[in-house]
Amino acid sequence: DSAARWHQRGRPDELLLRPAELLEAKQWLANKPKDSTDPTALQIGYIETSERHAVTRRRRLSKILSGVTATGLLALIGVLYIAADHKDSFEYRKSQLVDAIWPQILSRSDEGHLGLGKAFKECSICPEMVVIPAGQFVMGSPPTEAGRYAKVESPRRVVKIGRRFAVGRFELKFEEWDACFAAGGCNHRPSSHPERRLGYPVVDVGWHDARAYVEWLSKKTGKSYRLLSEAEWEYAARSGTATAYPWGDEVGIGNANCDGCRSKWDNKHAAPCGSFPPNAFGLHDMHGNVWEWLEDLWHDSYAGAPDDGRAWLEGPHPANTRCTRGGAWGRGSNLIRSANRGSWNPGGRNALIGFRVARDLE
Repeated sequence: DSAARWHQRGRPDELLLRPAELLEAKQWLANKPKDSTDPTALQIGYIETSERHAVTRRRRLSKILSGVTATGLLALIGVLYIAADHKDSFEYRKSQLVDAIWPQILSRSDEGHLGLGKAFKECSICPEMVVIPAGQFVMGSPPTEAGRYAKVESPRRVVKIGRRFAVGRFELKFEEWDACFAAGGCNHRPSSHPERRLGYPVVDVGWHDARAYVEWLSKKTGKSYRLLSEAEWEYAARSGTATAYPWGDEVGIGNANCDGCRSKWDNKHAAPCGSFPPNAFGLHDMHGNVWEWLEDLWHDSYAGAPDDGRAWLEGPHPANTRCTRGGAWGRGSNLIRSANRGSWNPGGRNALIGFRVARDLE
């Protein structure tokens, strides 16, 4: 219980509810059923203290901004512009200021007590992450699954994910990539239609680009961000299911964006992130929309693959080809199955490929 932990540790500010958590707590207080247990005095005090702390933060920010003259504001923006090596945007400069005043990076204590399914962001322009539980699943497809590629999706085996980890709730968005570019951590500016940028998954990025992003994010936060392994991706995509898709064995209508998914984006372009319902782990767009780069080197079967969830980086593989998963808006519905596997040259960039980030947890 967050309130009890806060009280036991001397009521430190760093254990107070963050803005999104505070909103959830206030909604819980306002909408709890009449026959449910009343909140304790400690819980109410915890929420009220978190609210006061949030108000103090907002006033501090307002005071700082209101006290800056037009000339001073231009000077501040100029300093930030220079610091970002002349490649940043106003949104990035603004995020730097907000993060300096209201840091969001998880403490070791916060991280250690994250509940399963809990979401967090560690900066204003960082991807939203969801905690995924440890567990095990059967990786690969059964002989009865329609559309399967028998060789590359076999032999089936039990994979054990030994510890919880976090996965991006959405595929990485253009504005999140742009922050890396603005900071100089990413040196590629992906192309896109100007009306399909804000809120859309970043595309036109290669595997090396994706690795540059997670390395920059790790340096920025001091935490271990990375790409998912192929086993982690399938485990997260299945989210406890054993069917071809997490919603069943048929692609259905409007469950994803692909050729044959019968969504309004099929065969046109990527959909905005979160356009389809999340799976049981709270992850959106694991199936369709854009292919997602993974850490693993490509192997044409699971013979000899590790069974502990780590990325498979050993053994024969053609020209360092890297794995991709999830299918895409311009590809068939059989390619968005949980078990389907893809691969691509790590330097390849196109409108069908993006990525999603993962993060190790204490």
